[in-house]
Amino acid sequence: MILAIDPGKHICGCAVFYPRGALAQVASTPTSEMDKFIASLLVAHDSLTIVCERPKRRLNCRATFRDVDNLTAFADGLRSWRRAGGRGTLPSRAGGRVAAVRLVAPEDWKGQVPKIVHQARIIDKLEPGEVRIVRPWMESDRNWKDICDAVGIGLWFVGRLEGTREP
Repeated sequence: MILAIDPGKHICGCAVFYPRGALAQVASTPTSEMDKFIASLLVAHDSLTIVCERPKRRLNCRATFRDVDNLTAFADGLRSWRRAGGRGTLPSRAGGRVAAVRLVAPEDWKGQVPKIVHQARIIDKLEPGEVRIVRPWMESDRNWKDICDAVGIGLWFVGRLEGTREP
């Protein structure tokens, strides 16, 4: 399984893809509970590849540098957690393993296009069954930006969405 994460100060957008690239589920998970979310995936699956957007400092960004630094620490923590074999932060019932953690820069997977344009491109790349998975999030606007970015990161990683760099 592939877990794509768009980290946020309070909420992470998450998209889970099957190994062959089809979207399986989406979720909006509190940042503080991501270890539990990952553990729940590892209980059900043998192997998990995590693709996470690396937060970047921007001078005109609404978030303070401290917020961005905290998100960067979260993303880097995924990588060090994987090196430790996923031990220490996960419940012992988690049976799978984290096979790889990949941190990607926003400009690598989405470039510099406006958000509304990029969201439309992401939706256009989804199959009808996948649109049914994300439609409740689209219609409620509940954390839709985070979910959409996570779906986009996952689509880019599996080769279904063009970015400025290859995955």
